[in-house]
Amino acid sequence: MLNFFNPNLIPSNMKLGFLDSIFNYADVYETAVAVLDQKIPSVNLERLTVPHLLKIPLYSKMLFQKGCDCVIVFLTMLPEDAAELDLVHEKIIDLEIAEGKPVFFCIISSEEFKEQKDLEAAMEAKLGMIAEAASKIVSSPASLSSDIANSYMTNAMTMFSTMSDAANSESEPEIADDLGIDGGDGGKSLF
Repeated sequence: MLNFFNPNLIPSNMKLGFLDSIFNYADVYETAVAVLDQKIPSVNLERLTVPHLLKIPLYSKMLFQKGCDCVIVFLTMLPEDAAELDLVHEKIIDLEIAEGKPVFFCIISSEEFKEQKDLEAAMEAKLGMIAEAASKIVSSPASLSSDIANSYMTNAMTMFSTMSDAANSESEPEIADDLGIDGGDGGKSLF
């Protein structure tokens, strides 16, 4: 994992919006405050709690109107909530474009935890990464873009390297036999 956090770049007056939901499995705000205080020591927090997932864009806009530099949305969700979250994402993109400020999502699926301590551990890990990215994008967007691009290129090169190794393999994929595909050239290409 790429670690690009530099606490010296944190703006001294950063105001962060924290948005959670009444439908979250637990109120983890105190844990979130501790994580955010550790990652962004000088942050000013403004918290709102949404009564429904579809209200996330409206409440995010309210946080921006209160002077927040960015918003972190913390949700615990069931897989069935995916359709509503898709609608929320579409509206959030419009809001980010209109406001010129980012909204980050910290989503923990119900499948990721069984007990409160598991939820808090997952939240601490994800929220820590998001807090670092949020402080970086507010303080130095160009360097965050560069870090993401470098990380993306490294991951892409690793992926292509792995694909290349598989293409150069002498073994024929077993699935070709199961599907009745003649691997006339040793199974290295489908074209």
